[in-house]
Amino acid sequence: HFSDRSRVAEYLAAPDAMNEARRDLVRRMVLTNVPVGSRVLEIGCGIGTLTAELVAAGMVCTAVDSSSEMIRHATNLVGSKARIELKDFFDETLSGQFSAVIANGVAPYYRDTARFLKRVRSLLQPGGFAFIVHKNELFNLFALNKGTIDFLIGNLLAELPATLKDHVCGEQIGRAHV
Repeated sequence: HFSDRSRVAEYLAAPDAMNEARRDLVRRMVLTNVPVGSRVLEIGCGIGTLTAELVAAGMVCTAVDSSSEMIRHATNLVGSKARIELKDFFDETLSGQFSAVIANGVAPYYRDTARFLKRVRSLLQPGGFAFIVHKNELFNLFALNKGTIDFLIGNLLAELPATLKDHVCGEQIGRAHV
């Protein structure tokens, strides 16, 4: 869905606070645990924000994404300071040993979790770090907030007609946006 220009434009226009917080957490964890000058791979680099931050901090980055639109933005942001490639994570030409492999918000897109984790491991040097993070939608079930409402509408009520969803969630949606 991130290959569509309008979807990417929407993503750029309204950054999600939780995505920003996760990116900040990953950046801090990498900079705390991985020596400056180390090779870092970012899987699903998106628009390149994290890659740009890590390059600025002295990391040697390779960033891949399967969306040509995201790669276009990442390349515009990072330029030649990192290796930015339109590539599937399982592409055999993606090789080497990295001090860190980052998968921020992409792991659920890979349905075969065991294969995904084996691939991450195959790209890590001995003693390397894997930073795999994604939003926890179940956590939102314990709090009635915008994240919970979005989860309910987008997942649990996805098959319902829009009018029924509006009826079930209308009042809560109004409260969550206040």
